[in-house]
Amino acid sequence: MLSYLMFEPLMNLAKVISQEALNIDVQGDYFTADVSALDKSKSYAVYCRSGKRSVLASEVLDQIGVTNVYNLTGGIMEWIESGRDTVN
Repeated sequence: MLSYLMFEPLMNLAKVISQEALNIDVQGDYFTADVSALDKSKSYAVYCRSGKRSVLASEVLDQIGVTNVYNLTGGIMEWIESGRDTVN
């Protein structure tokens, strides 16, 4: 099962791909601790608004041993522009 990770400053993103998405602030003081606590055996789809923060987050996830990471290129903006569904 794919878990969604959203990397946005809190309350900055009104639309999400999944209501179950976990929002982790990539610029926050506890970012490394937060992602280190994730289950490394799971698969994660990561995204942010434009795709820049999720690239950084994907690199960190890789460095800490999370091997199944899928970055949403272009972020939620490109997702919406392509006509895909979102939830509020």
